[in-house]
Amino acid sequence: MDEGFSKVTWVEHMEVDDGNVAEIYKPLVNSGLAFGAQRWVLALKRQCYCLASVHNDEVVDQIGALTSVLMRKNWMKLSERMVRIFANGVSSAATDQWSLVAGTGANYDVRAITRKSMNEPGSPPGIILNATTSVWLQAPARSVFNFLHSENSRCQWDILTNNGVIEQVCQIANGGSHGNCISLLRVKNESLPSSMMILQESSYDSSGAYVIYAPLDETAMGLVLKNYEPDFVALLPSGFAVFPDGPAGLLNGGNAAGSLLTVSFQILLNAAPAERISLASISTINSLIAFTIESIKSAVSCDDT
Repeated sequence: MDEGFSKVTWVEHMEVDDGNVAEIYKPLVNSGLAFGAQRWVLALKRQCYCLASVHNDEVVDQIGALTSVLMRKNWMKLSERMVRIFANGVSSAATDQWSLVAGTGANYDVRAITRKSMNEPGSPPGIILNATTSVWLQAPARSVFNFLHSENSRCQWDILTNNGVIEQVCQIANGGSHGNCISLLRVKNESLPSSMMILQESSYDSSGAYVIYAPLDETAMGLVLKNYEPDFVALLPSGFAVFPDGPAGLLNGGNAAGSLLTVSFQILLNAAPAERISLASISTINSLIAFTIESIKSAVSCDDT
């Protein structure tokens, strides 16, 4: 159409096998709204915002690094890959890359799966563990998202920060509302030998939200800023997906009283792919997930009775 606009007409009919869908998500899936046209159109709208943000001036940049369109494209490309790796880990039932090693945590039903990484560009070598669980929270999805994406509240749930000071180094807006952005955060802590960097992408719309992040050392950050190919930067993404707890919440702009929170962590268990996985490793990741969920519940005044 004229002036760079596109007109989208969408008619969709689906048949969905929900046999592998967790009970907590079945009401949303069976309503048709989890994978229906409304959600796809919102995803398409988000992508349009993302593409437009490459050329706009909505960049908060304290270090003066994102001075060109190419640099912004590199950061967005790196973040897009981070989100894709996260999604692959959460939805790995449909792939053959992962192996199930445990299904139950001490306090939550945690699915722990592993894969061996060997000579994979963009992935550290060794055994990678992905642990995921979902819980119901008595808090609107927007409130949960606001808490998770803010650097001011990060120390309340992220043990990587070790109660350090979080600084926003740069940010690219990639959506139509507050909090929809790609951020580079710096963690300052006396116990850390040098500043730790965190790449984070957060997004919210009425169909759901996510906050996905990955530790990033300053060497890797410098390479991307120097137009190094971002596909070769090693990433281990973790994060959260937040949804309204039913169709009514989606139709009401995501303002339902409750929400569904999926938590997923990826960690490097061992740099040697041939090593065996210890029970202590599984126990540690289960404890990490339990700590994170309880911290979020406490902060947003949740009650899952």
